[in-house]
Amino acid sequence: MRNSVQGILPKLKKGCLIEVLWIDACITQNVRAFTNKTFATYKKSVGRFVSIIKDHRYNEPHLIISNEITDEEIHDITSIPLGIIMKIDMINEKMDQIKVKYSKSSIIVPLQVIKLKRAQRLEHLEDGGLKIVLEKDVKEDSKI
Repeated sequence: MRNSVQGILPKLKKGCLIEVLWIDACITQNVRAFTNKTFATYKKSVGRFVSIIKDHRYNEPHLIISNEITDEEIHDITSIPLGIIMKIDMINEKMDQIKVKYSKSSIIVPLQVIKLKRAQRLEHLEDGGLKIVLEKDVKEDSKI
């Protein structure tokens, strides 16, 4: 396990919003040249930290993150073996605003991904965008 990953694991608290960079196995057919794209698969998963759980067969620890919760009890999860994780970033404390713009087809396009706790107010921008101002999760004087 990478030292940077090992160092952040004790800081993770249940429900903390995290971004996980990890590598995955891949199958590539009809390979003519071994380039990085033919064998390297880089993944990024974002979700709420649930736990570190060891599997029953090999006793290997897995990072469990929840991507969606239904009826406050049913989770869609991503399970990632710790050995293939390259980096974990805690992102729930870094931003308190999100800006979105409407495309011509009226689809909302997020410009930044953040923890959405609860909107305090909506502000319409001159360029047609919408600013969602959220509650802060950290104190004003916190160093991030």
